[in-house]
Amino acid sequence: MRDSEFKIEELNPFQEWHLHGSANSQEQALHRAQDICKQIGRPVRILTATNKLVAQFDPSEELPTKK
Repeated sequence: MRDSEFKIEELNPFQEWHLHGSANSQEQALHRAQDICKQIGRPVRILTATNKLVAQFDPSEELPTKK
């Protein structure tokens, strides 16, 4: 995640957040995180480059939890 503004992380089976990808725009990050959450069936969150929580997706919910 060199110049990306947003980090996309998944909550792995060991209950640790793991970097899954990155995005340059919030819109792109939200779309990718939602797709990842649906595909893997685990919580996914988006952080800024300074580690501020932007949104979190839970596979049992349809909409992200925005912070």
